[in-house]
Amino acid sequence: MIAASWNFHRNFLLRASYKDGLRVPTFNDLYYARVGNVNLKPESAQQFNLGLTFSGTYGWGTADITADAYYNMVKDKIVAVPTMFIWKMRNVGEVAMYGTDITSVVVWKVCPWMKIHSSANYSLQYALDVTDPESKNYRHQIPYTPRHCGSGNVIFETHWVNLSYRMTASGKRYDKNQNIPSNEIPAYADHGISLNREFVFGRSHNYSVGLSLEALNLANHNYELIRFYPMPGRSYRVTLKFKY
Repeated sequence: MIAASWNFHRNFLLRASYKDGLRVPTFNDLYYARVGNVNLKPESAQQFNLGLTFSGTYGWGTADITADAYYNMVKDKIVAVPTMFIWKMRNVGEVAMYGTDITSVVVWKVCPWMKIHSSANYSLQYALDVTDPESKNYRHQIPYTPRHCGSGNVIFETHWVNLSYRMTASGKRYDKNQNIPSNEIPAYADHGISLNREFVFGRSHNYSVGLSLEALNLANHNYELIRFYPMPGRSYRVTLKFKY
């Protein structure tokens, strides 16, 4: 691996790296019941990355933002692809992967009794099968890999209770090698909110009880992560944790 960085401004850091790596199949990849594949080959990759980091501290709070662009050429990529009832491990001959990842974490000090924590990330990823130029799926996105995906989270932190909102979104994917309409799985967005509070007690404040109330999938949308297996609709969850 070769890596270099340049702090060209007090708030900015430029990063670059190159790595030539090898990933050996795990024991589960090879032998796990019905999922494993004893014929898996090791995965090798050449990875190039160029990134920029911004970090700042201000009177109102802090902000950290990163942006990375990358290019990976992967040979015998190990992927898990669902079949009718189980996932199955297999190799994809050659995969060209390139795209960008952007993340941000911002904390606002609104007043002495409230902070707002926000975080977000977005990924644009092309993961293209370039094994055989003569095949029908040449330069098609590999199965179950969305081109666009992202998430966001906002937490209102107070002395009394914390309120949070989260969102996860994914673009369309394909359940087979060919990127044709009949193989397309629609995009989705999942929303949820929660309230939580931690109660600390004991002479040394070494015991605590955490209570969390959550509402999941607020839109009540039965989206599919895997073809023919829709996720549950709106649901509610109560969590109680005791630490000592």
